[in-house]
Amino acid sequence: MVDQRVPTSVPFPTKSLDRHTELSNLLELVTGSLLEHVAEADAANAARQSGRRNGIIPNNQAAALLPPEIVSQRLGLSLSEKPQGKNGLVELTDRLLRLSVNTWDQGFMHKLYSGTNPVGVISELILAVLNTNLHVYTVSPALSVIEKQTGRALARLFGLSGPYSGGITQPGGSASNFNSVLIARHRAMPFINEKGTSAQQLVMFTSVDSHYSLEKAARMSGIGSQGVYKIPTDSEGRMSVPALRKAILDARSSGKHPFYVNATAGTTVRGAYDPIEEIASVCKEFGLWLHLDGSLGGSAIFSGQQSWRLKGSERADSITINPHKMLGVPVTCSFLLGNDLRQFRSANSIDAGYLFHEESSKVALQDAVANNTDDTYDLAELTPQCGRKGDALKLALGWVYYGRIGYERYVDKAFDTAAYLFSLVEMHPRMEMAAVHHSVQVCFYYNPSSAEYEHKVAAKRNTAITAYISEGLPSKGFMVDYAPGPVGKFLRVVTNGTTTNETMDSMVKAIDEIGHLCIM
Repeated sequence: MVDQRVPTSVPFPTKSLDRHTELSNLLELVTGSLLEHVAEADAANAARQSGRRNGIIPNNQAAALLPPEIVSQRLGLSLSEKPQGKNGLVELTDRLLRLSVNTWDQGFMHKLYSGTNPVGVISELILAVLNTNLHVYTVSPALSVIEKQTGRALARLFGLSGPYSGGITQPGGSASNFNSVLIARHRAMPFINEKGTSAQQLVMFTSVDSHYSLEKAARMSGIGSQGVYKIPTDSEGRMSVPALRKAILDARSSGKHPFYVNATAGTTVRGAYDPIEEIASVCKEFGLWLHLDGSLGGSAIFSGQQSWRLKGSERADSITINPHKMLGVPVTCSFLLGNDLRQFRSANSIDAGYLFHEESSKVALQDAVANNTDDTYDLAELTPQCGRKGDALKLALGWVYYGRIGYERYVDKAFDTAAYLFSLVEMHPRMEMAAVHHSVQVCFYYNPSSAEYEHKVAAKRNTAITAYISEGLPSKGFMVDYAPGPVGKFLRVVTNGTTTNETMDSMVKAIDEIGHLCIM
């Protein structure tokens, strides 16, 4: 019985049999606002390119200055009993865009991702229209094939060329890293999935500069934070291999069970690449799983100029790569790659006959004897997740449109622009590098305290100046984050494939203007 309190003329999700017309009308209503959002970023970028003054450049980062209570007030979100129809949809869309940071703008250099590209938007639209789950092949045949082929192509780039190599998507780099720990744990102690944790403590190793997701993975997998040995780095932020070897020996002598080493390709703050080749040799010597967290820096594999940084990646057991970072693919797009996906399946597969029916088919039944994952198209069998979005399409569609060479140019541009900013910092009388320049991050202090200051006083002063500049930059159309360093916090700028040298010039000028006010 229809609730008579609801007027029959208002929108109703299951009422229309002409949904393509409704979708067409709604897209027409919001497309203008969406395109204007991108156009505003393009206008700001063009203004910087032409050398116009900061004050004239459209400010697409102003929303970052607003506290939550002001955003809530201006957003005016009303989850009312009655429908608000097209007017409510359009008005909320417009307010949402105005109150959001515009990541398409080159002034956004705050995080390890940036705005996407037009193909990325198309891929998200396709996924929304398909609105399917990539847990079993029967409901997502084409997307399942695309994910398997894209994962295999990525694995091949890294040199993972075994007969069972490939990859699967995960909802972010943290999830990819977590799954790698689960798979490695299963190889070390296969009984854990059924019987629970062992009396002998499993321990894993990662550098002090690695992503926090490794410690989270240890917590969630029952290893615990104390089971994570954080290895010191050298002066350039790379894991110390002698320290790694010593830590493994110490753990074994104390009765613990080393099983996993994480090497990072592009650390979160400094962008350092751990010495993969040397770490791989240590892992082989002690029989440990080698995971490569290339969430950020793994995309350098697309570049002939930069791929040397990933030398030895073909020796990894698993690799995380996030195309939504250095490649500009829409958030979220993360792959966990492996040289033997049979290990992925054995660690994650569970009997759920109401969902997984592959073993019912004649072909799958024959291949089950060999556990050949090339014939596993129910991809949720390889991951902890059941609900899975077709994130591989975001990379695949861009790869088709731009080609590998297009991604190569995008990566090279990000590295080149970061190198240009590094040169500006080196020449600037009031700026000083806080870390060795490796990748697309440039870390520096503005007007750092001299040696005459006691260390704690200097660190406090540097942190205050850094925070003041970071908080002032959105008013000039830029967003830059900061991180803890050797003498207090420093600015960390992240470039991408669209960032130009002119944008770097404008940003350095803005930093100088704000910083000068702070130190007067």
